[in-house]
Amino acid sequence: MNRKTKIITLFNNKGGVGKTTLLYHLGYSLAKLDKKVLFVDLDPQCSLTAYLHSEERVEKSVSDKQTIYFGVKRVIEGMGDIVELNPIRKENKNVWTIIGDVSLSKLEDDLSSAWLQAMAGKPRGLRLISALFRIICASSDKHEIDYVLVDMAPNLGVLNKTILSSCDNFIIPVAPDLFSIRGLQNIGEVFKRWSNDWNVLLEKFSKLKESEKSKAEKELNFDIQKSNPKFLGLLNQNFNVYGKKKTKGWEYWSNKLNKEIEKNMILKLGKDFINKNIPINEKNYSLGEIKNYHSLAPISQGVSKPIFDLKTEDFQAIKGKKANIGGQGKDIETCGKNFKKIAEKIIEFSKT
Repeated sequence: MNRKTKIITLFNNKGGVGKTTLLYHLGYSLAKLDKKVLFVDLDPQCSLTAYLHSEERVEKSVSDKQTIYFGVKRVIEGMGDIVELNPIRKENKNVWTIIGDVSLSKLEDDLSSAWLQAMAGKPRGLRLISALFRIICASSDKHEIDYVLVDMAPNLGVLNKTILSSCDNFIIPVAPDLFSIRGLQNIGEVFKRWSNDWNVLLEKFSKLKESEKSKAEKELNFDIQKSNPKFLGLLNQNFNVYGKKKTKGWEYWSNKLNKEIEKNMILKLGKDFINKNIPINEKNYSLGEIKNYHSLAPISQGVSKPIFDLKTEDFQAIKGKKANIGGQGKDIETCGKNFKKIAEKIIEFSKT
C-alpha cells in the first residue's frame, strides 16, 4: 500500500455518540480540501452505507457481489484469498465507498478462530485477519486515495480488534454525558493488549516467511498490517447552545474529558500509541467541537449530502415545496467552517 495513504477510524465502545454522521462529514470535508477519500463501512449495521447511497445502489452492489463481505468470503470459506472490490465513486466528488454488508457479522466467529490459528502460526489465520486490510490497500492503491475513513461498531469484539490493527490513527468521538465518558475507561487498557497480541503475530509471520523450506512460505504470499494505531484526538459533539452559550451540562462533562483521556489513554498506552503531533504537554486532546444540529441532520441523511452542502431544494425535497432554509442558514455555514478546521487539523496531525 502507498504509505502516503492514511487509514483512520472513529471509535468509542459506547454507542449513540453520532460516530457515523461525524465520519461522513469528516470525509466530505477532507474531499473539499482536495483529498481523495475512501469510506469503508465495516459496521454490520451499515449506517454509513445507507447515508452515502440509495437502497437501489446498495442492492446492485449486493447482486454484483461488490460488498465488503464478498471481498473476504472466499477466505472465510477456505476457498482462496481476497477478492479485490470496485469502490463506488460519488458523482463529481473525490469520494469512494466500499459498501457495507450485514453478513459481515458472520465474520466475528471466524475471526475468533483465526486469531487462535494465527497465534499458533497457522497461515490461514494470518490470511483471514489481514484480509480486510489487504482489500483496503488494493482499493486505495487503485484510486490513489489520501484518506481511508473506516466506520466500525461500538464494541470491543474481535472484528474491531482486527479493524483497529489495520489503522494508522483513531479518533474518539464523545457526547456530553456520563455514559460516553465511561466508555473511555477501558479503551486504553484493551488497545494495549490488542497491540501486544499483534506483535506476537508479526513475529510468527516473520519467522514463517524466513523459513525457505517451509510449506508455509508458499502459503504466506501476502502482506499483513504492522498494527501501530495512534490516538489522534477527541471530537466533542452534540452539545446544545442556549442564549449563544453552551449548556451547563456540556461544560460539566467536557471539563472531565481531558482528565479521563489523560488517565485512561495517555498514561495507560504510553507515547508510542499517541500521535506525536498531539500537544500532550498542554493536556488538551480535542480536535474540535461540533454542536447539535438537530433537524439538519435528518435532512442531510435524507438527501445524502453533508449539512454544510444543504440548499433550499434539499429542504423542499424533505419538507415540501414551501420549505426554506430560513434561520438555519447560519448553522449550515458554521457547520462547514467547523468541519474544515477539524479536517485541516487531521491533515496536519496525521502527516507522520
